[in-house]
Amino acid sequence: SASKGYRVGGVNVGVGTICGQDLQTLGLPVGTDGLRHVPNGFSSDSLWSYEIGGKNTFLDHRLQIDSSLFVINWKNIQQNVYLPSCGEQFTANLGQVQSRGGDIDVQFRPIDTLTLGLTVAYTDARFTKSSCAGVLQYDPTAVRSDGSLGACAGVVNGAATIAPQIVSEGNRLVGAPWSVMAAVEETFGEWNGHTPYMRADYQFTNAQTALLSGQDGRNALFDQTIPGLPQMKNLQLRAGFRWSGYDVSFFAQNVLDQHPVLFKSRDIANDTTDQLYFGRGLRPRTIGVTATYRY
Repeated sequence: SASKGYRVGGVNVGVGTICGQDLQTLGLPVGTDGLRHVPNGFSSDSLWSYEIGGKNTFLDHRLQIDSSLFVINWKNIQQNVYLPSCGEQFTANLGQVQSRGGDIDVQFRPIDTLTLGLTVAYTDARFTKSSCAGVLQYDPTAVRSDGSLGACAGVVNGAATIAPQIVSEGNRLVGAPWSVMAAVEETFGEWNGHTPYMRADYQFTNAQTALLSGQDGRNALFDQTIPGLPQMKNLQLRAGFRWSGYDVSFFAQNVLDQHPVLFKSRDIANDTTDQLYFGRGLRPRTIGVTATYRY
């Protein structure tokens, strides 16, 4: 399959004057009021998505294998630009991203009462073009203040300006490269009109080690204390009975009681004044009972 999509552009809400230092770092111009402002708006982004795959069944439909490979080319990607000195943000069109990967899903029922499942997926979404803010354009031959090559260059308020880029070629989007999900469910025949069953689900994702744009010291605005996605392991168990559309079961979620930090941020990236972070993780180990009815 091949498909094309887009999102319309929009306008930015202004940020406070306390953000002026970050806006200067980005090379944004000074307005008629003597202050620097974020760009008035951002344009549409678009993508082409290409996918090839197959859905196949074997062994009298007891084995099903679905697989695919994909490439997504995303241009003028709309992304939030975080201003770490003031904790505000605006939206900009940040270069080009290519996402490549694939997945395979296997469902196998060796006997009528046992179902096995395995899904393995890989994704690599990276910027293929460095990007700048405002009127500046990325120039790989521009010399930065530290003597390295590659910077945003142009004329701002009538003066030649060199500024760091917002994202660098090779930076990644947030996402675990590898993801593995396995499941097993077994039923035990009818018992007094009820069908007892047991099920286990296990999910594993590896840590994201490639640099995000907000972690890369080559970029204009970054906070190297913010981590990428960590390794995650999640085991879930369930046992219950099914009958006449009813399903009553006991469950245990996050059986391993893992506590990875899936998201972490802070309002102002200043080591001397702001050491308070907020984050999000997995729900702790949870045990309970649930009942459903399907009609």
